[in-house]
Amino acid sequence: ANFNRAREASRVVEEFCRFVLNSSPLTERAKKLRHELSASIGTLDAGRLISGRDTLGDVGVGKTVEKQLTRGSLADCFTAGCKRLTEALRALAEVIRIDNEPVAATMEKLRYDAYTLEKDIVIFSDTSAKFKSVRLYIVITSNLPAEVISLAHKCAAGGADCIQLRAKDVEDDRFFALAVEFVKICKDAGIVSIINDRADIAVAAGADGVHLGQNDLPVEQARKLQLAPLIIGKSTHSLKQLRAACDEGPTYVGLGPVFATATKPSAPAVGLE
Repeated sequence: ANFNRAREASRVVEEFCRFVLNSSPLTERAKKLRHELSASIGTLDAGRLISGRDTLGDVGVGKTVEKQLTRGSLADCFTAGCKRLTEALRALAEVIRIDNEPVAATMEKLRYDAYTLEKDIVIFSDTSAKFKSVRLYIVITSNLPAEVISLAHKCAAGGADCIQLRAKDVEDDRFFALAVEFVKICKDAGIVSIINDRADIAVAAGADGVHLGQNDLPVEQARKLQLAPLIIGKSTHSLKQLRAACDEGPTYVGLGPVFATATKPSAPAVGLE
């Protein structure tokens, strides 16, 4: 019963990663966990497991508690699946240990793998949680592919937690191709990738987020384009714009430029005050 419960729960987690988050890496991890579970249980006596199944005589069948089956969202289904998965794995480890210590050890490993997977999925699906870990945010401003790629590699190696690609006056096909390569560098380094201005290119390239200017799409409209939860930043240049941006509910807001800069020649410096 606990094997079935764990396998079914891992399928719920896997499909949440696949169809809700659209994340290939997380889907692969959930699938790998499910297959490791099945392979490990497969080393036990299958006939004994099947013959021990007694749905009609099981006193727990049909027993529920208040709100046990209440689900308000797909995220609720995911959370419930994670709880069932780890509980079932713990029960399996305890009982299997009586006869087969190696398989019990595998159940313990899978339980801790499930805890880590749940945490990573929550961080991935919660853009605020993902962005809270950012300490060094770098903006790359260049239209030259070779320079962008070189800078992205150097920033990633230098300790950046988040890199934004800012490429102005570039044709869409070139910008998209550059964004795809930029995003891959960031993903390989485990850092957050942000595309400046273009929510469509950010989504198409698989970036973690988009940074919107005052004349770009409203935050609400940018969210409608997302295939997975998207970090959305917003530029502001005054306290009035800052207050208005906060009302839109972006993940984060930038205020500036603090000092005069050639990248924003038409925007007056707001200063430190």
